[in-house]
Amino acid sequence: MSPDELSDRALFEGSSRASRALWHDVAEFAWTPYPVLLSGETGTGKSMLAREIHRRSRRAAGPFVALPLPGIPEELRHVELCGCARGAFTGATHDRPGALELASGGTLFLDELGHASAKLQQSLLTVLESERVQRLGESRPRRVSVRYVFATSSDLLAQVQRGAFLSELYFRVQGFRICLPPLRDRREDILPLAERFVVNALRELEKPPRFLISPSLAEYMRMAPWPGNIRELKSVCQYLAVRARPDVTVDGSHLPAPGESGCTCGEGPAARALEVLARFDGNKAKTARELCLSRGALYRLLARAGEPESGHP
Repeated sequence: MSPDELSDRALFEGSSRASRALWHDVAEFAWTPYPVLLSGETGTGKSMLAREIHRRSRRAAGPFVALPLPGIPEELRHVELCGCARGAFTGATHDRPGALELASGGTLFLDELGHASAKLQQSLLTVLESERVQRLGESRPRRVSVRYVFATSSDLLAQVQRGAFLSELYFRVQGFRICLPPLRDRREDILPLAERFVVNALRELEKPPRFLISPSLAEYMRMAPWPGNIRELKSVCQYLAVRARPDVTVDGSHLPAPGESGCTCGEGPAARALEVLARFDGNKAKTARELCLSRGALYRLLARAGEPESGHP
């Protein structure tokens, strides 16, 4: 197994109940030939889990083809999925296989299924039922043998009820469903994941692998809401690795400002510092000791929060 594969697996391994439940489902579903639907919030790692399912499947030696629908213009999605014949439209200068043909013998990962148009949904349903795909501009369908992994961050059932998603397609894809938990439901896994991300970033930056994190920052990271989930945590850890200095403890003052590096958790340390400062009637020395921060780190954190330098030293 390559380092990248090990890294992908590590994102979902952990001591939390949610992680254990996820791996139970992966172990049961991966080896089957049936479609799998991955559902979860943005940033929970659906594309990486799709690759892991492919690696564990009977088609692991075949191709893995990913088709992220949001990244493809609406007018090109059908061609990207089904392919086209030369001359099928202006600019079609040669025959072109689509993702379905390219994935034949392996796995097709279709990301954000809820973004599919009604026409694309119908084409996909036809392929699922017939195991044949017809390129745009051709009259003869081609046989394909594909294992499907779908992903969505939207509520497909709600889309069905609104008439925005084909009920027939929904019932074809939702039988083997794996729900990826948000980080707030995996709090026991956050610090081990953060350590892994920081170590990897230090290696990429060719910096010494010495990294000390203050207890207060560790607690902030463990309890932060992380609306961007794994993607946000990784971004923040890369930022911390850039800011890290050998044998200098990293604390809340090193976090990116809110909105910087995609961080939303940076609001937490500043708000917490202001709360503790008020409890100690503006005494910065007591506040720094309570938060396990150096005086300079506390000043930087308070400055970020807009706190004037007046008051107790």
